[in-house]
Amino acid sequence: MSKTNFKNIAKKVIETEIQSLKKLKNNLDKSFNTAVETILNCKNGKVIISGVGKSGIIAKKISSTLSSVGTPSFFVDANSCSHGDLGRITSNDVLILISFSGETSELKNIIQYASRNKKITLIGIVSKKKSLLYKASDVKILMPDVKEAGPGGIVPTSSTIMQLSIGDALAIATMKHKKFKFEDILELIRKMMDVVKSTGGLFTILWHQEALLMKKGRIYIEILKMLSNEECFVGNASSICKWWMSRKNTTAKMKKQGDKWICSIRNAPESMVVEVHHKNVENLKNLSLLQLKC
Repeated sequence: MSKTNFKNIAKKVIETEIQSLKKLKNNLDKSFNTAVETILNCKNGKVIISGVGKSGIIAKKISSTLSSVGTPSFFVDANSCSHGDLGRITSNDVLILISFSGETSELKNIIQYASRNKKITLIGIVSKKKSLLYKASDVKILMPDVKEAGPGGIVPTSSTIMQLSIGDALAIATMKHKKFKFEDILELIRKMMDVVKSTGGLFTILWHQEALLMKKGRIYIEILKMLSNEECFVGNASSICKWWMSRKNTTAKMKKQGDKWICSIRNAPESMVVEVHHKNVENLKNLSLLQLKC
């Protein structure tokens, strides 16, 4: 292998993305305020986010972040919407669609569906002003034209960094307006526990063993205090998977992804969907997990 200065390549990529974020910052306008207000005013509906490809991955992350800071949200797969999942989007919902081109074929059905239902508010995060998504959106967040990192600009890099940054900005803005605090996180956990206890099931909390042992962060200590009066037991990742596999229509597995091992559970009620990442499989197998029996 020829001597390539990978460090210099990394610096160029990061610098390119920094410049895109600076451009995004300078291009923010009142539509961002409108988007935040729209999300905050969504009292009788749901905040639903969708995208395709890399934008879809970003959409999942934004949805997860919103949910974790007091704005319940979920991701809907654009492909599945062509096979019945459009029914998950109803009146009074706020629908956030993320797309670079704004012309992605998989999103067209969702855009048309939202346009027909005037009680659905569509927020478009898009880079092309002449696109179908931009024109159809009630709230338009236009991403500036930026240079992608890498040869030929064919890999979404700067554009996806901007999408992620806008999503984080929306989440933090709504969080600050709601004055969402540490105590609110615990209250959400309490509500999740109540739901699981009333419907039957298993409340599962997963964390890295070293984080628990080192007692980093108040959240772990407070959760332990909160569960101290409940019937709990400690198991390992394998036992968690076995328990979930016994549930109807639920799958659980451990798999390797890159240098990480993932223990994932799918098709469980939303409050019980969990995932844990760990670089070392042996550590994962011995990972301490806390469960609440119901």
